[in-house]
Amino acid sequence: MGGYGLVNISYACGHTQLFRQPYPELGEKLWCLTCDAETEVTSNSVKEWVTRCTQCRFARYSGSSKLNADWYSARHRLSTGHITTIKQEVSKRLLRKVRINPSFKGKL
Repeated sequence: MGGYGLVNISYACGHTQLFRQPYPELGEKLWCLTCDAETEVTSNSVKEWVTRCTQCRFARYSGSSKLNADWYSARHRLSTGHITTIKQEVSKRLLRKVRINPSFKGKL
C-alpha cells in the first residue's frame, strides 16, 4: 500500500513533492521536476492520516494516503462493529526523522 511514511516537501519555487526516507533537509538544494530547475527546500509536512477506534486500542497510520486510512477504517468497522475516526494529524513517529521548519505553527 502506498503512502506510508511519505513526507510532502515544499520548494522555494512553490511546487511540492512527496519523499520517502531519507528526507531532504530544510535549505537543501534539489531539482524541481515541474520547473526543471534547481530550487531550495523551504518546508516539510509531517502530517499523516490516522484511523483510530473509539472503542478499543486499534490505530493505523497510512502516511499521505487517505484511501488507505478509509480502507483500514472500513475493515476494522466491518470485522468488529466498532466506530472509527479518520483524521490527519502531525505524526510523532515521523518527527524524529524530519527536521521541522522553524516557522511551523502547528500543535505537536
